[in-house]
Amino acid sequence: GSLHLNQRIHLKYNYRNTQKIPEFAEILHNFAESANAGGRHLPDPSNPEHAFEIGEKVAILEVNSMDDARNFLQQLSDNISASTQQDDRYLLRKLSRQAHLIYKHNHELVANCLPGISYLKAEEAKGREFDACIGFFIFQGEGKPSFEEANIWYTIATRAKSRLLIIATPEELERLGERDQFTNCDWYTSMDGNFLISWISELSGAEDLSEDVDAVDRLINDAVNSDPPLIHWDMYTVLRTAGDNRIN
Repeated sequence: GSLHLNQRIHLKYNYRNTQKIPEFAEILHNFAESANAGGRHLPDPSNPEHAFEIGEKVAILEVNSMDDARNFLQQLSDNISASTQQDDRYLLRKLSRQAHLIYKHNHELVANCLPGISYLKAEEAKGREFDACIGFFIFQGEGKPSFEEANIWYTIATRAKSRLLIIATPEELERLGERDQFTNCDWYTSMDGNFLISWISELSGAEDLSEDVDAVDRLINDAVNSDPPLIHWDMYTVLRTAGDNRIN
């Protein structure tokens, strides 16, 4: 009693996402609720009004094809790589300039990883958070979205703390129904690529290295296999921080 443990405290305020992120995620949560089977439900979403700040609208980049998406990612990679070119000898600086892309389907594009972009399957993104991230072709499929699909969409949307970019084709967006439900989003086409590249790059950054060991591995392997081979000056420091047992 003297510690006031009998008083109930409501932890309702959201310091993780800006208001525009849960507003968008709420739409995807509704898809899961309408598709629930066997009484399954997602946890109640965070009330957008309880977010610590309003933030920026979710951006939707509508592309006509995979080639358009590939071109955008290549430009994003080139932009990030150019900004870190003078820091080639420092692995930590490269890691601090990674755009995080989350995908649902194992596209050929994802198999050919571009420098400066960290690729995560939706399952790998659970429990993690990023200042900014990209949802890549996540609405692909046919027919009414299933509960499982909407669950994945909701997970991807809520990984972003401040900025979320969704890359999708018209066919994907048509699958979601009327566009009126996304009036609180900013819509872009491939012509707006330069702005979106700067928008995402500004908040690109590394998270806890212990969560991103794959990104560390890729950067080290790329450096070792380059011509001539490159050894990062802070490689062992990074490996220790990431808890990589190969350091021994």
